[in-house]
Amino acid sequence: MSHRVEQAAVVLVSLDSGPEQPLTDAPYRVFGPEPGPAYSVGRTDTRGQLTFQPDQAGTWRVIVSSADGHGASLTVEVDESLQVPGGSSNGPARWPMVLAGLGYITGLAGLALLWKRRSLSARP
Repeated sequence: MSHRVEQAAVVLVSLDSGPEQPLTDAPYRVFGPEPGPAYSVGRTDTRGQLTFQPDQAGTWRVIVSSADGHGASLTVEVDESLQVPGGSSNGPARWPMVLAGLGYITGLAGLALLWKRRSLSARP
C-alpha cells in the first residue's frame, strides 16, 4: 500500500440545522460550473462539514439534504486562483442571537414587574 500527502486548496462547507446542531451524515452533491453530472458526492461528517477541491473557476452548486427534511442548495463562487474570496455564510452570527436573548429576558422581566404592580394596586 502506498500513499501521498499533499497540501491543496479545498472548499470547506459547514452546515447545521440550528445553533450547535451540525447536519451530520447528510448526503450531498457538488456540481461544477459546466453542465453535467455531479463533480463530487458523499455525506457530511460528524461536524456537518463537506469539502471539495474545485478544478476550475466559476459558480459551483452544492445540494445537501437529510432524512428529516432539512437541506440546502447553495452556490460557491470560485475565483481564477481556485479560491473562495472572503467566504460566505447565511447563518446568524452569535452576537445578534445573544442580544436577541437578552432582549427577550428583559421583556419578560418587564412583563413580570407590570403584573406585580397591577396585582399590588388592585388590593384595597
